[in-house]
Amino acid sequence: MRAVREFTVDVEREDDGRWIGEVTDLPGVLCYGTTRDDAIAKAKALAFRVLANLLDQGEEPSAAEQLGPGWLAEAEHRHQELEDGKARTIPSEEVFAELAARRQE
Repeated sequence: MRAVREFTVDVEREDDGRWIGEVTDLPGVLCYGTTRDDAIAKAKALAFRVLANLLDQGEEPSAAEQLGPGWLAEAEHRHQELEDGKARTIPSEEVFAELAARRQE
């Protein structure tokens, strides 16, 4: 059994001034922000969505053995909100359309 640990959000500043936050333990969890804290918050929120989506589909995250108890509790809470209809998933097409619209502003 592997040791339980928390995920880390790696943060870097891009040449154009934007910040990027990435949870490398969850493939595809990468978000831009206007500030360092914004990038971290967005990456954490996306990580929770990814974990909740995996739970919703009945899958175990491949890194589940490495998840800290706080991450697991939050993912289970968000999964329950989806089940109860208190939250909804957003299709990726809507997310990318919104991001494209924001970049044009």
